[in-house]
Amino acid sequence: MLLLLLASSFVAPLNSVPITSKYNEDPETTALPVGMPTSFNRSRVIIRHMRRAGELIMQVKMMLKKETDPIRQLELIDELQRLGLSDHFQKEFKEILNSVYLDNKIHERKEENDLYSTALAFRLLREHGFHVAQEVLECFKNEKGEFKANLVDDTRGLLQLYEAL
Repeated sequence: MLLLLLASSFVAPLNSVPITSKYNEDPETTALPVGMPTSFNRSRVIIRHMRRAGELIMQVKMMLKKETDPIRQLELIDELQRLGLSDHFQKEFKEILNSVYLDNKIHERKEENDLYSTALAFRLLREHGFHVAQEVLECFKNEKGEFKANLVDDTRGLLQLYEAL
């Protein structure tokens, strides 16, 4: 929810103040009464939205720092990238991905090592310039080199694998 608020706050300054007004047909005016200086009001609205966006960015940064589960951290990175907000969090992404890469946290939990988390880590690490060998995915293949039949039911895992390759 916080991520959606953050994404919408960047669109709000453009949509919150209409370009034309029912009070005055001058295209540079807003929907405020005719006597008000429009550039001043438009600037106030933009500044208010930018402050709110800054607050939301700080909340998301805190969320990234507080999260300790490496898979959830990777999911947050993926969600922020899909929302187009990754530029604001590059430092945090690098810290998390360095931690995952160096500590090999994804493969520490063998009982939870599934196709979804492995493919997600594989894709995100590679997208951010880390060298990750394709051999990480070998544990999901049978003796013939084909993916195991039991993976057919793992829709999320197969989707992540598809995006990773």
